[in-house]
Amino acid sequence: MRAEAMMVAALLVAGCAGSTGEVGESRDGVLMDDVAATVEVKLQGDSVRLLLHVTNTGEAPLDFTFPSSQRYDFVVRDEAGAEVWRWSEGMMFLQAISHARLAPGETWEFEVVWEPGNRTGRYEVVGKITGTEHEVQQSAAFELP
Repeated sequence: MRAEAMMVAALLVAGCAGSTGEVGESRDGVLMDDVAATVEVKLQGDSVRLLLHVTNTGEAPLDFTFPSSQRYDFVVRDEAGAEVWRWSEGMMFLQAISHARLAPGETWEFEVVWEPGNRTGRYEVVGKITGTEHEVQQSAAFELP
């Protein structure tokens, strides 16, 4: 009986092992196979415009599941790596599972504006998709004069 239980447990663990599905593993924030991600930073007077572009470069649609109504996020860190701003901080999102499909050749674009006040220096922004199937994130360095 104990041997049977161990066999069932081993099969369950093997069946639940991580799978990359249609998308490869992440390396330096960009998925190697079917997704390309870029982040743009545009300084505009007293604000910083941040754009995340996510493109399906493959030939099959990519399905994403989102655990809430939030689809993306942006985080700005200073030179020391300390978080100085997060787009979603203080926001509330509907707690409902939703699905979206990124068709072959299709690009999603997400844009936010950060108002850094009197901050100066070098920063890094990380833009990411909050879906559960595929890790999609990218970063970009920029400087505030």
